Amino acid sequence: MTNAQFKKKVKDCMKSDKAHIDRLIDKAIASGCMDISGAEDNYILPKALITAIYREMSRQYHPLDHMKAAKKDVENIYNHL
Repeated sequence: MTNAQFKKKVKDCMKSDKAHIDRLIDKAIASGCMDISGAEDNYILPKALITAIYREMSRQYHPLDHMKAAKKDVENIYNHL
């Protein structure tokens, strides 16, 4: 695989995840779990939501946990971010 092919695959994954992320944002807002109107006008609450969403999104890829090589790849890539 070339670098360009790899980047396209990553972007394809991100593109398909966007709709799910939008649904998670709507779900969190609709749940009332955040005091949006009482929140300060900063990025603390949005970043908290993004952190929770990324945590949820990581669960989508948990099948990789059963693949030892993929799990090593994840750890190696994470260590270089």
